[in-house]
Amino acid sequence: MKLIYAACVLAAFASAQTETVQVPDFAKSSMKTHEQAEEKLIANALKGDLSQIASDLKIDKTLKGGESLVINGAHYRTIEGDSTQWKEGDAVRLLSGNKDGRCLSSIMLNLRTKTVCKFMCDAY
Repeated sequence: MKLIYAACVLAAFASAQTETVQVPDFAKSSMKTHEQAEEKLIANALKGDLSQIASDLKIDKTLKGGESLVINGAHYRTIEGDSTQWKEGDAVRLLSGNKDGRCLSSIMLNLRTKTVCKFMCDAY
């Protein structure tokens, strides 16, 4: 599913400069299913059910007032949520994405602040 979503995002970006892009129906349903799964995973994580989520990571460094983070050596930039209270050394749980920053976006739960943010991966 993520591959289809990524392909649609890249196709939309490539042609956005010249025309309006129509997302194909098969991609819309795939994107909606992916979004629903992410919402359920986040809701369960906030309730304390972390069984389907990767092990904890630590914030190596905070940059730009907490708007950018280095986690596991990879750079992440906040695109949704407020990560300004996230501090170096905080344990975070990866809800979606890749711990090495090889993804378009990721969603993380800070175990100290109990806040969830969405990040752009491999971004400075």
